[in-house]
Amino acid sequence: MSTTTTATADRTVRVHVYGSSVSGNRKIKDAQARIHTVFTTQDIPYEFVDLAADEEGKLYMRRKNGGATELPQIFVDGEFRGTYTAFDDAVEYDELDSFLAFDKPKEDEALLREGQSVDDAALAQLLEEDAQRDQQQQQ
Repeated sequence: MSTTTTATADRTVRVHVYGSSVSGNRKIKDAQARIHTVFTTQDIPYEFVDLAADEEGKLYMRRKNGGATELPQIFVDGEFRGTYTAFDDAVEYDELDSFLAFDKPKEDEALLREGQSVDDAALAQLLEEDAQRDQQQQQ
């Protein structure tokens, strides 16, 4: 996966921004620049996934985003959090922490804490997603 990382070695990257380095759309370029500025000034490590150079990343994004087409898109721990419009609203209303949901447990962790089991198909999917996330971090 083609990524640009702004994380330090001692901080785990939980945020992935999906966008395009070759977009001819000024609005997309400005949105990507604003996300970079906000995350950098708030010391939030993230990876930029360049969809122009990463077909696998594009497929992953489309599978997980519920049909959203606007770029850039923001994911936290593999979960779609929203497009730039939602991000911008969260920043404007000082709700970025809520938008990013860093304190929200992953779905599988929440189920286990509640004593519910995860069926085999869901478990296989979670394991695959974890393996993909690990592979992305190694690249």
